[in-house]
Amino acid sequence: MREPRLHTPLAGARWRSPGGALLLWEPPFAAKISLRASRAAAHRLFAAIGLPAPSAPLRAAAAGGRAALWLAPDEWLLHAPYAARQELLDAARALAGRPPPAAVDLSHRYGELLLAGEAAIRALRGVTPLDLDSFAPGSASRTLCGKVDAVLWREGADRFRFLCGRSFTRYLFELLQFHAISADPPAHHPAAD
Repeated sequence: MREPRLHTPLAGARWRSPGGALLLWEPPFAAKISLRASRAAAHRLFAAIGLPAPSAPLRAAAAGGRAALWLAPDEWLLHAPYAARQELLDAARALAGRPPPAAVDLSHRYGELLLAGEAAIRALRGVTPLDLDSFAPGSASRTLCGKVDAVLWREGADRFRFLCGRSFTRYLFELLQFHAISADPPAHHPAAD
């Protein structure tokens, strides 16, 4: 039997803002595993898979193309290339503890988008109510983006990853485009006046 074909909601769409300072794209399909566990059990898992533990709630830690986002006192979201999906699930399900840890594959639930560029913060001010001045690189949180519940992860100074329900991916893409156009309009050409 053949492996099912993996596809993303927007088929890998890429878009650059009119001023050229922002890039918005849909990354390749990735594994997303929800882990509900005690802090000690989660840290054992991170050690077993070679991933540093996030330093505090609402923070992310990443290494080797894998990441752990600490979203609630007993909840983490593991993000990795799709090929690592079964390995992560097996390692998480092998954990023992009280209460017993739970690992659920949410890979097909989430769509993903990335926004990067020097005008990213300006564009996001119209998208989310988060205080972006205190949302430092490495932060991760659930938030509203327009009318969509999403996980927002600030991967770097000017790079943001969004995870939302697959059926809302196109809406979020278009919302981000709209605000990116305002944040990074085309360069003014006096000859066009």
